[in-house]
Amino acid sequence: LDTPLAETTEKIEKKPAKISRLNIGLILFIASSFMVLGILYQTGIIGSRSTKDVSTLKETVKSSPQPKKSSRATTPTAPATGIVSGEKTALPSADWGTIFSARSKTNIRSERSMNAPKVGSLEGGQKVKADFLKDNWYAVFKLTESQRDESRALGYVSATRLSPDTVIKQPEVKTSQTWGVILSAKERTNIRSERSISSRIKGKLEPGQKIKADFLKDNWYAVFDLREEQREETKAMGYIYAPLLSSPD
Repeated sequence: LDTPLAETTEKIEKKPAKISRLNIGLILFIASSFMVLGILYQTGIIGSRSTKDVSTLKETVKSSPQPKKSSRATTPTAPATGIVSGEKTALPSADWGTIFSARSKTNIRSERSMNAPKVGSLEGGQKVKADFLKDNWYAVFKLTESQRDESRALGYVSATRLSPDTVIKQPEVKTSQTWGVILSAKERTNIRSERSISSRIKGKLEPGQKIKADFLKDNWYAVFDLREEQREETKAMGYIYAPLLSSPD
């Protein structure tokens, strides 16, 4: 039995036992390692933050100072001139416009045109505040309107359909003659053949141009050349609606 063949057989039979002991040793090592890790984790030596630590971290973040937003307004305030970005703004004022009365029942238009849509009407004698005279049309407002802002107007009414609320006082005579008064055009103004806006246009006055005026009737003046010496209505250049004229500076 002590032959080389017998020794070889004995080694082959002992080899599986050696491998089995290695496997058992490896399993025990791994198991013991997990046990040690579990003990360390439970004692807090290793592992994730505790719930208390996480809560403390959240409170710290909440209590951290946040950057303050600037309270300074970025929108530019309107300057005293009433102009913002090139556009006019409303300027509250108690001293603006002129009080007029409707000569008869009159339509209020959406624009300065007889063809513009009707947006309202005035009864005969009804008073309105008027301003922004242009092309013989007034923008009209409620008497209580305090802001001089054309966008707040009720609409537009032809100047010939309105009469001043007070009697027009003739300015002081400024000629060497004993009749007529010197007036100037507020803006480019038509001279009519009769006391009516629908009458024929005979001429025009440029803004600031002076004329002699007389024979005031129905708020229309007969206008004359400054050199006219004879007080005769037949010598008049024509007629101009009185509110379109003013005393020269």
